[in-house]
Amino acid sequence: MNDAPLDKQPAAGSGRQYFVVFVGLFGQLVIQLLLQKLLTSTLGAGVQLDAYRFSLTLPMSIGAMLAGTISPIIIPIFGRNNSTESRATGGFIVTLAIASSLLIAGSCFVFSSQVIAALQAGNDPKLRPLTNDVFRILIWLLPVNALIGIVQSLLNAKLNFRIPVIAGIAGPLCTVIGYWIFSETGGAQVIAWATLTGGIVNLLIQFPALFHHIQFSGWRVISPQLRAMLWLGLPVLMVTFLQSTIPLVDKYVLSSPRILSGSIGLYDLSFQFLNAFIMLASGTLSTVAFPRIARKAFGDKTEFTAEIALALRGLILLVVPAVSVLFFFGEPLIEDIFESGAFLHRDTIIVGHLLQTLTFLLIGASLGELCAKTMYAAQDTRTPLIIASTVIVIASIFKLYFVPIHGIQSLALITTLTYVISSSASMVIITRRVGWKIYHGTPTALILAISGTACACLTGLAFLQSDWPYNSVIGLIAGAALYFGIIGAASREVREMLTLLCAGFSKQRTRRRI
Repeated sequence: MNDAPLDKQPAAGSGRQYFVVFVGLFGQLVIQLLLQKLLTSTLGAGVQLDAYRFSLTLPMSIGAMLAGTISPIIIPIFGRNNSTESRATGGFIVTLAIASSLLIAGSCFVFSSQVIAALQAGNDPKLRPLTNDVFRILIWLLPVNALIGIVQSLLNAKLNFRIPVIAGIAGPLCTVIGYWIFSETGGAQVIAWATLTGGIVNLLIQFPALFHHIQFSGWRVISPQLRAMLWLGLPVLMVTFLQSTIPLVDKYVLSSPRILSGSIGLYDLSFQFLNAFIMLASGTLSTVAFPRIARKAFGDKTEFTAEIALALRGLILLVVPAVSVLFFFGEPLIEDIFESGAFLHRDTIIVGHLLQTLTFLLIGASLGELCAKTMYAAQDTRTPLIIASTVIVIASIFKLYFVPIHGIQSLALITTLTYVISSSASMVIITRRVGWKIYHGTPTALILAISGTACACLTGLAFLQSDWPYNSVIGLIAGAALYFGIIGAASREVREMLTLLCAGFSKQRTRRRI
């Protein structure tokens, strides 16, 4: 089963880049799972973990909103040129991000009690004071995360993926080490300080490299590009604002007195576990594919279409096995990885059921990410706004009405449908604009992915029948190795990318020796 020959330019340029980002995200995944293991074993699914998860939501949401608004605009601009205007615009954006994020964080710190009271649906006397204390620590993560997102986007626009990868591993690793050392001295406050420290380390690693790509100049130099960015950025700002309300609404409905205590922590754990697979699938592709697609958006249409088709094939090869793992082996993996200490078997069952409901969100989130980045590359920021505003507003109304009545599973179902519907609508629009050639090779990739996934799942099932400790984790590793072995043997496209990757590393080793 062989694919059509690769377009040499996309493959040659992207093989090493995809691999570097994949390895980086895989390293982050391992560290995040280790952190989740420490949290669940020491804090369980109780008030301490709920306070930490709740307090983390607002700074993460606003930070993502600031970075998410700027990133889709600056990557196409910086990816196509290195002019004085572009470098000066980068300096202005960084300055503006620092000032605005510090202002928002300072205001939330001063009025923390009022902010927490507005965001919590319930009036749990145990949760609110603790949440307020933790929130006053984590709110300073807002400017840190906003700057991390912007700096990473500027570096990615120049196809510099290594420094963000190193920082993305070192920062979370500092969080894990800090919490592991001081976990016995406290609960939610300790993990809050550890999280903030990890974010600062991440930023400090990337920040020096940024100054090679920006400069600080007067207003007249940057005003032409700023006007264009403002015109494109307003719809993106509204999209990211709407997306940032999703976790806030989720935490609000889950803090209702009608919902079982500990639901915030359990829902977040299921989402964190799901997000690990999203990172490996769409995270790898969108990080590398978006700058490459943006560079081809206003050039040869054939090359632009080829880049989208390549990303779609890669998405299929990564998403199909991830969906199968989550649906069939989610609960055994949760049991092996997290069930110990304060995390009980009943918590495992709840998270396992949530994962089965959220599994298909992986398809919607991955495809939606690729569609949105493709539209942004073509400087269409209004279409994602229309789709997002319609779907998110309707979903929020459903959450506010149904979740307090039907519980946490209804939240998972509504969230899944939100992502699937919005990504489907986006895909239809892109197909009408670009044409059916973006699906070149996707049937072959889908058949290959399903066949390899079936073999991998049978391998995982065989390991589950054994009495070995961590048999589901061993089965996951064995199944993944078999899957990538199968697609590597059957797909000429995958083999060519691996060949280019190995050749690139050989050249780098030769240069170092010289």
